[in-house]
Amino acid sequence: MNKRLTCAILGIALITSGCFFSSPKKSNAMSHKVIDATGKIIKEDVLRKGGTLVILPFKAGENAVASPQLDRVALMIVKGAIDYLNDEKTPFTLLTTQDQGEPDLVIDGYINDFVQPGKMKRWVMQKKKTFLSVEGTMEIQGTKERVLVFQHKRTMGDPQKDGLDIAYKIGQDLGRFIVEALER
Repeated sequence: MNKRLTCAILGIALITSGCFFSSPKKSNAMSHKVIDATGKIIKEDVLRKGGTLVILPFKAGENAVASPQLDRVALMIVKGAIDYLNDEKTPFTLLTTQDQGEPDLVIDGYINDFVQPGKMKRWVMQKKKTFLSVEGTMEIQGTKERVLVFQHKRTMGDPQKDGLDIAYKIGQDLGRFIVEALER
């Protein structure tokens, strides 16, 4: 009887230890999951024509709560888009708050969801990913005619970050989406 119990425990130990040792190890490197920005170009001729462009800070949307942290995230989205568009050759002249002038086109949007796990959720519930979801439009100034619409989601696995780096990358992805739309 004792011999059977020992064999059973040994068998279970061997089976379970093989399962645990064969699983791949997770690296501590920061991992990014990117879902490309998607959207629709409505007025291709206006987009190709270019002109002066202003990107407004995104506002809190459905599942996002307005806060100083969300305001910083919104400004980083704008900074990422401006930096990307300034680095590329586009038919746009980007206006900032210091510039004087009337823009031809305006990009405006909403932060639909911003989830950043707190310390308790990271330790107790093992929630380790920061998630940011945005949507918006490029419109002709004064007429509210849409030139293009877009949406984008991004998840980042490093919970120690404050969400500003993921916001900057979303802004760059938005700029990349506009540049790729111009190249079609």
